[in-house]
This record gives sequence, C-alpha cells and structure tokens, in this order.
Amino acid sequence: MKTMKTLLLYCGLISYSLFAQAEQIELKLSETGTGLDHTVIIESPGMFKLGFENGLNYGLSQWFDLVNDPQAKVDISHNYTDYLSAHAQGALFNQCLNPDDLIGHVASAKLHFKDTPRSIKIIESGPVRVIVENSYHPMLGKQNKTLLFNTRYVIYPTGKMFIKNIFTALKPQTITLWRNSILGVGDPAYSLNADKGIIELTEKNVLTDKTKKWKLNQWKGYQITLPGWNSFEIAANTETTITVGKQLSGGKPLSSGEYTISTQRTKYGWLRGDSVKFPKTWHNKSSDFILACWDKTTPKPYSEWTKASVMLTPFPNNPKQGGGAGLHGWSGYKRTYYEYGKFEMKQDEKITQYYMINLGAENSEFLPNIISKEIAKTYADDYRQPVILKNGEFSKQNGCYILNNHKIDFDAAGIERIYPVFQLTGNSTPKVKLNNAKLQEGKDYISQINKNNQVIVQILRKLSNKNTLEFSF
Repeated sequence: MKTMKTLLLYCGLISYSLFAQAEQIELKLSETGTGLDHTVIIESPGMFKLGFENGLNYGLSQWFDLVNDPQAKVDISHNYTDYLSAHAQGALFNQCLNPDDLIGHVASAKLHFKDTPRSIKIIESGPVRVIVENSYHPMLGKQNKTLLFNTRYVIYPTGKMFIKNIFTALKPQTITLWRNSILGVGDPAYSLNADKGIIELTEKNVLTDKTKKWKLNQWKGYQITLPGWNSFEIAANTETTITVGKQLSGGKPLSSGEYTISTQRTKYGWLRGDSVKFPKTWHNKSSDFILACWDKTTPKPYSEWTKASVMLTPFPNNPKQGGGAGLHGWSGYKRTYYEYGKFEMKQDEKITQYYMINLGAENSEFLPNIISKEIAKTYADDYRQPVILKNGEFSKQNGCYILNNHKIDFDAAGIERIYPVFQLTGNSTPKVKLNNAKLQEGKDYISQINKNNQVIVQILRKLSNKNTLEFSF
C-alpha cells in the first residue's frame, strides 16, 4: 500500500490531503480452512477485507478496515466479550425473528447445530465484482429448518455491497417479529461494567461510595445502574461521589443500593442513527437508511479503536421493511436494524428484499467517512433514485446499470452518482469516453469480463450533471 499526496486548490489557498489508497483498485477472492472452519475471504487491497464463515452460517462475519488497519488486527464485526459465547453473533448483515428469538448468523451453527445444512456459492469473481450467495436456516437455542434464508452479496472494490435477501417459508408460519436487516458491530467499550459496589444516596442527586478513590470526572458521560434497572447519566464525580443527571431507564427515583457503572447505549463507542436522527435517541418515524460510526470522545483506551463507519440503505418499497434504527446490544456488541411486526406466511411463500451497504473509513480516497446523516444521504439518494436510461436500466440486485447500447446519455438529475457501474455485452476490455474525453483504464475506470460475456465497468469518478458515456471494443 502506498500513500498519495493530493494537492487541492481552493480559492487560491493551497492545502494538502493524505489518502491511503491501494496501488491498484481491485478485488481478490480466496478461501481458507475446511468444514466448519471454511471461510471465503474477499479483499480490496488497502481498503477492506471481508470474511464469510461456515461456523456462523456463512454470515459476513469478518470486516477489517485496511485503510487504517493495514495489518488487519481488528475484526470490526467480532463480539469482543465472552458474553453468552455459545450464542455469539458477529455478522455485519444479520436477521433475527420470533418466535424463539432465532438468528440467521450465530455461533450455534458451529456449537449446537453443526449438521444443519448451510452453503455458500461463488457466483462471480473478478477484479471489479465478486458475487457470493449463501443459504441457511435461523437458529439459537432452537432451530427452524422450515424457514430458509438465501442472501446474495454483490461486492465492488470501492466499498459498496448490494444485497438480495429471500426469506422462504417451507411450510405455513406465524412470524411474530422480524428484524430483517441488522447491522452488527463489535464494541469493546459498550456495556462493560467499569466499576461496581454499594452506594448511598447522600443528597438529592448525589450518591456516595466512601471505599472509592476515583479521578475527578472519570465517569462523566457514563451511566450508573441501580436496583430495578434504574439508570442515570453521570454528570460529574469526585473521589467518592457521583452526581447524576437525567434518568435513562426505569421509573423509580434515585436510591441507595448495589450499582454498576457502564457506558451508555447512545454515547461512546459506535454511534448509531438513521436519516431522521443521528445519533438516535428515540422516534417512531420511518427512515431511508441507518448508519454507525465511532465516537472519538470514547474514553481511553478505546478513543481510536476504529476509524471505520458503515451504513445500510433499503431499496424503496421493500415488502415488510418496517421502521429503522432500532437499537440493541450487549456487552461488547451493538446492533441497529429495521423491524417488522407480526405476519403470516403461506407454504412456499417468499419475501424478497434489496439493500445497499456502504463500508466507510477515514483517510480513504474511495471509501466515504460516514460520520453524519448528511454524508450518508448522498450515498442513499444515489441508490434509492437511480438514473433513468433510454437504453438500459438499473439493476437493484447487482447495483449496476445494464446497457442495451454502447453509447448512453447519463443524466445525474441533481444527485451525485458515486463510482457508477455499467454492465454491457462484450468479450474484450472496452475503451471508454466520458463527454468525448478518453478515460484511462486503471485510473479512471476498471473492468472485467465474466463467463456470460458480460463486461463490467466501474467508473472511478463521481458524476454530476448531464454526461455522455461511450464504450467501444
């Protein structure tokens, strides 16, 4: 990997920006292990590495930010505590349903239900696009082999993934709750008991534990939880006292008793939210996307634990999509999700949904730094409102424009089109012109030819306004 210095000119002022970038934009696929240890690995060198593990029902259970972690030391999807290790979840995209609190990608697949069928197929593999598809049954303490998930991932080297998920009932079912699209991330700073003991209410909003010698305000921003799951935000602390602020949960007044101090679910570690509110507190409005990024105010040693970010966008009119930015988690792990309520499924009924996931990172030329809902909206709009073509159409399954003509008008319609991908018929590497200017292969665009004589071209530019694209062989 190399570091590029890019000179940027703004109104006569000169500034320098450092980007970590791969020497060549491409994807690489490899496989390791056998049986329950089998893993399919997809890497965009210098940007990200993903892993699909048999032991978690071939979920997308490994994610490394190679921009800021080039040695791949931190698996962002991993559950960083041993809390309920037999039921550990660790998939960036996951699903959960009731009855029986069943999970799509969970450690039960390798610990309790080793022989339950699951599979992964490599549909396509090349430098521009990798397509994998897995098939699995939901499980946890129990399993339901009469429910089947098929999840297809279309992955591009610039961090975009397009998901087609098919939920099939092999016999009639009553589903009481379906969290159909969960973003799951490891969080070593979350819900870990930082301190505990017995504390006394000594003033209206002051608690005292004379056995402690805390540093001044070391717990400011944390929460203290008392009997009955009553929790309060910590506004300040001295060596032996804690001053509380607003009540976070429970309905009882502040009192003496046993306590634990831990991080809040909406502060420190991964901040989660959606198109309505970020970070999210509470609302019941529908949202266009969900996102998560790391809070840099997280106390040490986790202030710089990761510089990655991520977002998930449903395609408009997905059936049974439900509301977004539900928040859930446990020690060392956080989730945000869309959720749909009770419904019936007939035998062999299928529910098909489509999504886009964007991987983000600081210091990257190609991966976005998704630290606000405004940044996320730019990417969501590009997916939710694709360009309308006279000689082609947008494939929500593959995240690309399928062309019927080698020369097209591409009107961005006021939306920034971010590294768009085109699929056309051909059997050789194309030459590409953008607005009559020749583009350089490897710098301005990359391409591959698949086994169906389809040429896949990704433009390594963000397109605005009206454009003309021409492909020649």
